[in-house]
Amino acid sequence: MVRTMSNIFRYRYVMPGVLIVLSLLLLVSLLLVFFEHQTQLLEIVQEPLIFNNNSIYIDTKNSIRLDPSYFSKQYNSTSLDILMALTAKHPLVSDLSVLKSSLETWASSFHSNDRFLIYSGSLSKTSKNPPNHIPKFNLNNVVLRKIACSFNSNPFVPSVLSKLPFRSLLSKHKPETDNQVFSLYWLELKDVKDSEYPALNKNLLQWEHMARMTAFKWYMRCDDDAYVNLKLYRQLLLQLDHTKPFYIGNGALGRAQERKILKLTSGNPYAQGGYCQAFSAGAQSLVLNCRDSVKKWLEELGSNHTHDDVELGRCFMEQGLVLDDLGLPKEDIFVHVGNVVNGTEPMKTLNADELELELRRPRKQCPLVVHPLKSADKMHLTHKLVEQMPNCKLHSKKYAFSVEIKS
Repeated sequence: MVRTMSNIFRYRYVMPGVLIVLSLLLLVSLLLVFFEHQTQLLEIVQEPLIFNNNSIYIDTKNSIRLDPSYFSKQYNSTSLDILMALTAKHPLVSDLSVLKSSLETWASSFHSNDRFLIYSGSLSKTSKNPPNHIPKFNLNNVVLRKIACSFNSNPFVPSVLSKLPFRSLLSKHKPETDNQVFSLYWLELKDVKDSEYPALNKNLLQWEHMARMTAFKWYMRCDDDAYVNLKLYRQLLLQLDHTKPFYIGNGALGRAQERKILKLTSGNPYAQGGYCQAFSAGAQSLVLNCRDSVKKWLEELGSNHTHDDVELGRCFMEQGLVLDDLGLPKEDIFVHVGNVVNGTEPMKTLNADELELELRRPRKQCPLVVHPLKSADKMHLTHKLVEQMPNCKLHSKKYAFSVEIKS
C-alpha cells in the first residue's frame, strides 16, 4: 500500500515535467521551422528568382549529340503538335538565368506531344561572312543536341521539415526528391554568330531548319525574353486547321523612322519577332522560298534595314499569305512591357510596380505573350500575375472558337 502511494506521488510530480519537456521540444522544432522559412522569404525578397514550385538544373556540358534531321526521322509527319523554338545566345557562354526562368514558369507545363528547341549561333567571335552575304543552309554546319533538365518540384520545403517524422502532415508539398526530367533540345548554327544584328542570317537559317522538319503541326519562334501563355496558345493553335497555311503574331509596320525605307504597305503588317511568330505545317513550303526574297531585299535595303521579322512577313506576303489576327484584340493578347532608353539601345523591362499595374489592368481577353522580360525575377512575377488572372480565355468570332484556362 505504501509502495503504491509512493508510485502515485512520483507520477503525479514527474509527468507534468515530462509534458513540459515535450512541449518545449515541440515549440523549439516549430520555431526552427518558422525562422528557417522566414530566412528563405528574406532571401526571396532580396533576389526573387522563384515564385512557383519549380526550380531547374540545366546540364549543358553533358549533352547527347543527335542527327540534325532527328525529328523528321524519329517521328511521322505532323505526329507531334507544336515546336517551340527559342532564339537565344550560345548556352555555354551566355547567362542562362532568363532561359531558366522561362523553363521554370510558362514552359514548365509543356505538353508531352510538343518539343522545346533552342537555336543559337556559334562561339566564333568574328563573322566568316562578308556584309550582305547570306550563308547557305547546310545540315553539316548545324549541331543538334539533347540536354537533360531536372525539375525540383519542391524548392521551398524547409530542410527542418524533412527531419521531422510527420513532415507530410505539416506540408502540402511533395518530397524534395521528386524530380521530373524535361528534354531540352539545342541547335547550334555554326555559320552565324550571336552578336550579329540585325540577326537576319541567324533567323533565316533557323526558319529553314524548322521548315525542313515535318513532324509538327505548328511551329513557333520566340525571343528568349518573351513570356508565352503556352497553355492558352496551345489550345488556340489546335483549334485551327494546321494543313492550311497560317501566319500568326503581333502585327506591326516597323519603326516610324524606317517605314518608308522598308517599303511596307499599311495594309500588310508583319509579325513582330519579340512576340513570337507562328506558322502552320501548311505554310512550310512557303518558308523554304524565303531565301530568294531575303537576298533580293538585302541587296536593295542594305543590312542595317533588313530585319528578320520584317523579311519573314514580306516573304509570306509576296506568296499571298498575310498575317492573320484571328479576330483577337492585339492590345489585350500581346502585352508590351518595355521602355525605350534611346534609339540605339535595347529596351528595358518596366519596373516591378509598373509591370504589375500593366498586367492587372482590365482586359477583355487573356494575354498570349508578354514582352520584353529581361530578368528572371520579372519572368517569375509575370507568371505569377498571369496565373492569378480569373477566367483566362480567348474567343474568336472570325473562327468561331473559344478557349479557356481556369485559375
